[in-house]
Amino acid sequence: MTRQAIALQERGYHALHLAYHNAPGKSAKLKNIPLEDFTRALDWLKRQKGVDPDRIGVIGYSKGAEAALLVATRYPGIRAVVAGMPTSVFWDGMSPENFAISNASSSWSEGGKPVASLPYGLPGEGPGMLAVFDKGLARLAEFPDAVIPVERYKGELLLVCGEADILWPACPMSEQIVGRAKAKGAPAVSLLRYPDAGHGVMGIAAGEEDKSIRMFAQMGGTAKSNNDARRDSWGKILAFFDAALSR
Repeated sequence: MTRQAIALQERGYHALHLAYHNAPGKSAKLKNIPLEDFTRALDWLKRQKGVDPDRIGVIGYSKGAEAALLVATRYPGIRAVVAGMPTSVFWDGMSPENFAISNASSSWSEGGKPVASLPYGLPGEGPGMLAVFDKGLARLAEFPDAVIPVERYKGELLLVCGEADILWPACPMSEQIVGRAKAKGAPAVSLLRYPDAGHGVMGIAAGEEDKSIRMFAQMGGTAKSNNDARRDSWGKILAFFDAALSR
């Protein structure tokens, strides 16, 4: 994300790279993270010299994409959102107790109360963590309030996913977001899909021996396929922001 923030700055944007967990002064566990952390940050950003408060965009990937959609559906005035390897639901908090006890905590909170969330499934056969999330999604009818209400967001939305993702089913969940937006009369959602990329589909391309690139390659695809997808998607992300925020 630091690379992305710098790249956006070099493009001419003011970029705020916000740490919201596992950082000094923040919870080490990703559970019940306050929505207010993001809204205070956006309020601060809008007050900075040179920032146009009417042209704000948000970008995040994986749990950061979940956070981006949380903010977009609750904070008015966001013009453009890019969500990489996104989810269509708000998940339980990422802590050991949530894998043993359903709904022990949410990933997010609002006004001091947990945001409705979907429990994880039990680990099973197959690569990565896919079974945990697939089994969770299979119970979605029991937890309808956990679905991200994308129709609340009136700005422009770009999703990026890799079909070889073995961490969670980002492309199927992207399709769920697209389908809900269409069914609920929300603005059209753009989706970039990369057949050979995994959970490293979005970001700044780097050398294939780069530590982060090699780490992401363990979550689907190869270092080369993820890097190729990053090169292609990043140019399209910049074009998306330029078009959405220049008006």
